[in-house]
Amino acid sequence: MLYMSYTQKSKLKGTIKFSKDRDPMYFGLGIYTDIHGQKWDIKAIMGGYVCAVKKENLHPYYNDTSDFRTYGMVRQTWEPYQVEIV
Repeated sequence: MLYMSYTQKSKLKGTIKFSKDRDPMYFGLGIYTDIHGQKWDIKAIMGGYVCAVKKENLHPYYNDTSDFRTYGMVRQTWEPYQVEIV
């Protein structure tokens, strides 16, 4: 199995608003629900920014690895967003 990860410069894709009790800056990486009910998978936190992808846009490999051998090459991108706590 080959695993590759890399980073590259990217412009912010927008702002994600979380309530104070769902603040990823405090609780760390994982799945979070924003104030609009959208679920996000957060893979990196840097200051007031996160690298995230909507949970519905995750490759199936990241939701269920029970049949991982059938996926072949998996590619997933977590984009940079600013975080706002409301």
